[in-house]
Amino acid sequence: PDTSYVVQFDLPAHFRRSPVDANSNASDAADSDADLVDGRSPATYLSPDEYDDTVDAGFVPLAFLGDYVWEDLDGDGVQGGTGELGVNGITVNLYVASNLTTPVDTTTTVNNPVGGAAGYYQFEDLDAGDYVVEFVLPSGAIFTTQDAAAATDATDSDADRFSGQTATVTLDWGDSDQTVDAGILEPAALGDYVWLDADDDGGQDGGESGILNVTVNLLDGVGNPVDDPNTVGAQDYTTTTDGSGAYSFTGLF
Repeated sequence: PDTSYVVQFDLPAHFRRSPVDANSNASDAADSDADLVDGRSPATYLSPDEYDDTVDAGFVPLAFLGDYVWEDLDGDGVQGGTGELGVNGITVNLYVASNLTTPVDTTTTVNNPVGGAAGYYQFEDLDAGDYVVEFVLPSGAIFTTQDAAAATDATDSDADRFSGQTATVTLDWGDSDQTVDAGILEPAALGDYVWLDADDDGGQDGGESGILNVTVNLLDGVGNPVDDPNTVGAQDYTTTTDGSGAYSFTGLF
């Protein structure tokens, strides 16, 4: 008695401290008294035989966001096909949805410390709010189909095929969203030549030159135009031959 005391509350992992002295909604017996920086309460003077049961601390659970980047070998937009393993070394950026210019955090895919699966990433200790995840493609790769209809959100690819960014992910305090994935693959290509068959023999002989500016359209197996996977929006994949008669359709999957 007849002494002042300070109580210090150590902050546990994956929490933040509650606002101090929120008396608008709580009495002193029910608010949080721990300083936001050092976790210490104000000094409390105790008289003989006094019992002060109003010195409290509130902790707010922080949120988690993550999952995997994997190689979509069959290009179906669904994670888990034969041999479809995670990919390490992929840069993943996290943005607040209201500011897509400067990431608030950046990480790289690695082996999951639990189980060792490759392609794992995790953003920890996030405040509640709206976020966007951005996956950065390695050289020579493309993103698979986004939000494949046959997949649940836990096994589809969430990355936009052109920007690599996801839709907005909303996190509440203490949430753990482990469904934000990206499937990547090495694209295919198709092409060759259009040439002047001067002797009408159906064979491309020496001296038979290519033809410039012939329009070539890409169709699917039943004859419907194919959208250009390298262009934003639905646009038929069409090209023209160059000076040597060559044409190429790239970025296919």
